[in-house]
Amino acid sequence: ALEEKTTEIGEAMRGGWFQVGLKVPAFSAYARPAAFFYSKLLERRIGGFDLPPGEDLGVGSQPQAASGSQQVELSPRQLDLIDEVRSILAKLKAEGSEAVIVWLPPARGDGSPPPAWVLEMARRCGVPYWDLGQEAAPGTVTLTDGVHMAAPSAARTMRSLEMVARSGSDRTRMQGE
Repeated sequence: ALEEKTTEIGEAMRGGWFQVGLKVPAFSAYARPAAFFYSKLLERRIGGFDLPPGEDLGVGSQPQAASGSQQVELSPRQLDLIDEVRSILAKLKAEGSEAVIVWLPPARGDGSPPPAWVLEMARRCGVPYWDLGQEAAPGTVTLTDGVHMAAPSAARTMRSLEMVARSGSDRTRMQGE
């Protein structure tokens, strides 16, 4: 009986973007900024996001241009994804938005660099890259199930992102004056 009628969710799970989310953590539902904001809304209901003032991931870096002009061999699927992301980011930039490609916690367990194609995507899209996963101070990120951040970790991540977003808007405002 379930095989006869496809649900909207079932169809979405067979779609391309769902598959991208499985392979590229940055495009997964749990890595979208909206997921963090949703978590902040849940705070009002279930609590758990209260942090002392100034507490964040303890990251001392800022988003930076992806370095390297090394030749990166990309698959056709990676090239298609990069082209699609570049198109989306160009439209956002035309509307006055600034974008940063961010690797969110948790870190890659072995401490390895991000996949070369992720850095190449940032370079080709002309946007900065920021590795919050690897650079988070020890003990600032805990996971509830091996994938999802516990509430305090999500709050620290949001605070780190907010600080950089504020400093970026301050720079933009100063450049416009």
